[in-house]
Amino acid sequence: MQKLQLGCGTALLLVASMPMTAMAETDAPSPWGGSASVFYSQNGYDKDDYRSLRSLHWSATANYKISDNYSGYLSSGGYRTYEDKTGDFFTDSVIGLSRSSLFSFGDTGKVGASLQFTIPTSETSRKEDLNTAARLGFSVSGQAVGINFSIAPRYRKNFHQYKTTVNGKVLTEHVVSVVSSVGYGIGDAYLSGSIIGGTSWTYSSVRRDWTYVGQLSASYKFTDALKGALSASNSGVYFDAERGTLGNIDLFNEKAATYTATLTYSF
Repeated sequence: MQKLQLGCGTALLLVASMPMTAMAETDAPSPWGGSASVFYSQNGYDKDDYRSLRSLHWSATANYKISDNYSGYLSSGGYRTYEDKTGDFFTDSVIGLSRSSLFSFGDTGKVGASLQFTIPTSETSRKEDLNTAARLGFSVSGQAVGINFSIAPRYRKNFHQYKTTVNGKVLTEHVVSVVSSVGYGIGDAYLSGSIIGGTSWTYSSVRRDWTYVGQLSASYKFTDALKGALSASNSGVYFDAERGTLGNIDLFNEKAATYTATLTYSF
């Protein structure tokens, strides 16, 4: 994996904060904004167990408001692992454009859309000779009886330099997924649950398993800029593509689940 030479979160934070000075001088609203996050995650196994997974992640996102309805964004990050190969590594970066509302419905409902491209900065993407990936997503969101809800179907197309097996690995061409979430706010606290399910196809049109990740989260807004969150997530297979049967659906496994603590600073 590629060693980090410069904290990309720091670099993005500096870039995103530069227009803030101009805003203070002119008192005009700045089109720039963003956030920086750090989170620690581990599963339920003891750290001496070979199945233990522990890591520290960081990321930063810079947003630019193009108009009332359009925004551009750039996001990147990295992580440090504490098992097997340790060190600091890049994740993939993304650059994208989002439209907050294609149209509205009811009192609170709206449909948004986004298009983003992957910058292959991780070692995994470089080893797979990934040039880029394009992801088109839509989101349907609204509120009912105080509960926020959203559902977001997404489609991703990978563009590799080669379409054959690379380093013994069959490459993925298409990925489809759906993210659903519900949430409820209580003062400065927010409780939410989400689930993402999806599948993928190789360049030879072989479909992968249908997999899922479910997550429960509780967050608290300490200030207008600082927020903390605790979450637990579980993953599994709900349809085995090779056998054509139901997979290993597991609603919650306290050992295999991933537990995460996050701090986010918005600017």
